[in-house]
Amino acid sequence: MFKGLVRCGTCGCLMTCETKTKKNGKKYNYLKCNHLKNNCHQKPINENTLIQQLKDEVFGELKISDTMLHNIKLAIRENMKKESYLNASIKRGLTNDIDELKARQDRLLTALLDGNIDREIFKLKKAEYEGKIKELEESQSKYSTDNKGLTDLLVQIADIAANAGKLFDSPIISKKREILKLVLSDSYVKEKKLYFSITKPFDKLFFSKGYKTWCGLLCDHRTTSCTEINNLKAKIDTLLRCWRIR
Repeated sequence: MFKGLVRCGTCGCLMTCETKTKKNGKKYNYLKCNHLKNNCHQKPINENTLIQQLKDEVFGELKISDTMLHNIKLAIRENMKKESYLNASIKRGLTNDIDELKARQDRLLTALLDGNIDREIFKLKKAEYEGKIKELEESQSKYSTDNKGLTDLLVQIADIAANAGKLFDSPIISKKREILKLVLSDSYVKEKKLYFSITKPFDKLFFSKGYKTWCGLLCDHRTTSCTEINNLKAKIDTLLRCWRIR
């Protein structure tokens, strides 16, 4: 499950995975450095040692109760619904402001045609109105009133985080690899220990126990770029399908 995911903490090379058979016939997997650099003295490490470390330090901490998960999902959907209503109100206000500026542009043109203002003043005011309209339109585009896709993604992230331990306990190696790639990054082994970083937003959820805090952290995850969100959603969809099939 760690193939291609863990580097040697001494020389930086990817650790390779091999299977060894003991004298009693029992097989086990271990990671070893290929020692591509002469100064590397990294010793092999049993895969089960890393698995137990991750269970103790990561996936055990991400497990939450069904009741808490239910509350998180309700809070996410309620908060996103309220935000959608608020955004709709803000967009209406911005639309009114834009319409007013466009009306001023029309009056400005009438004033020019009637000879009440000269062409220089017309150009100056026209540029001013156009700049304000562009600014308001850009601001308006930031307020989405359709949060269904994003709401579903946040709920899925909560699902994955809450059930990360169950997914990691799966006997299917590919599923274990997917959850590792989703939750962990910058993993390397040094002196028989795995060092790693926890990816967003799981890093924040990892250190938070309350469902109300989880909800806020998940909503903050919306600052992630669209590309990152789509990539994360695709990975989560794949994991959830495997989990439900099981």
